[in-house]
Amino acid sequence: MRLLILHIALMLGMFAASAENKVDVSTFYVPANEAFIEKDYEAAVKGYEQVLALGHSSDVLFYNLGNAYFRLDKMGMAILNYERALKLNPELDDAAFNLKLANLRISDRVTPATEFILVSWYKSFVHGRSASGWGMWALAAVWLALVLGAIYLLSRMLWLRRLCFGVMALLLVSSIVLIVFARMQYQYQLSSDQGIIIVTNTYVKAAPDENSTDLFILREGTKVTLLETENGWQKVKLPDDAGDKVGWVAGEMLGVI
Repeated sequence: MRLLILHIALMLGMFAASAENKVDVSTFYVPANEAFIEKDYEAAVKGYEQVLALGHSSDVLFYNLGNAYFRLDKMGMAILNYERALKLNPELDDAAFNLKLANLRISDRVTPATEFILVSWYKSFVHGRSASGWGMWALAAVWLALVLGAIYLLSRMLWLRRLCFGVMALLLVSSIVLIVFARMQYQYQLSSDQGIIIVTNTYVKAAPDENSTDLFILREGTKVTLLETENGWQKVKLPDDAGDKVGWVAGEMLGVI
């Protein structure tokens, strides 16, 4: 049932696009779903990738694509697309669960650096809801504040006026905070400063040159921070408890979340 709801949501998103794109997207998306059901995962991947090539993207599409790559045992691409799905919709529980499964399939997994507990809590809290989700909460707070404002103006009971005024002020302040969270999450969703290694393994170089010194190896599915790009190479950082590891990776070796 949940998968059916996800498919319906994606189809509704398609219908919101232009008429020309609707036909093209449906032409690839529907056969891709059918191919997945028939366990033709190569065809499913091809169809979903063609939908992306048309400029359409959504959390459900990335989730489906991640599932197809997972079935093909391409864990790097599966992790990449699950991460993309969760970046758009942090509340997509199926993607979060499958991401954990995919990470368990990775050999020599890198243990991320230990974060200060308040920093970890902040990230999980703010990035735990989509920008539109925070926006809806802010809108609800404003509407409720308006209702209380009307009661404040119409009521003749002093205690009720005081209560409405206090709650209304609290709601207005809360709405501002929620809007700030929505803005922060929106900027995070637009950011492109993280990537996933999508090949079995790759050497990290000391400089953006194939002949430069090998520093260390990164395995498939490893998440890295992207620092800068130069001549088709990507400077990456891998934080761990022993200190930040920094080096250069060929651009085709990773996918940007």
